[in-house]
Amino acid sequence: MGQDYSTSLQSLINDSNSDFAALAFVDSRKRHIHWKHVSGSCSQRLKKMVGKPGIDLSGMVVRFGDVMIVDNSDANINEKRLEFPSMVAEGLYSAMASPIAIDGQISAVLVVGSRTERTYTQADICLIKKEAERFASMIKAKLNIVT
Repeated sequence: MGQDYSTSLQSLINDSNSDFAALAFVDSRKRHIHWKHVSGSCSQRLKKMVGKPGIDLSGMVVRFGDVMIVDNSDANINEKRLEFPSMVAEGLYSAMASPIAIDGQISAVLVVGSRTERTYTQADICLIKKEAERFASMIKAKLNIVT
């Protein structure tokens, strides 16, 4: 199933005109976020990082339960992106992340990013939300969760 995630992440990179896509899983018992599947990575640092709710882009998504965007629409983009260690580790200038909910709980986070300046559109937001739902289905299938 890991190969399915990798293939899907690579397709998401192509479909979203991005440079990077990743899937981070939430360990609700320890309240940690672990990067498990990454495509387009330029560093091994990300997979070694452990996040927490409210910290980093994935942590903000877990905390607030909604899509988070860091892009050129923010006048302070250069300072803002430095607040997110995952963006710094991957050299990303723009990124968007969506929660992946399973049975009402955020179980994972889907992230796409670009190493160039970019402003995400409503179509981009719709795409990542749709892909997050698809990844939720893949995760449920792997875990044999029936809904």
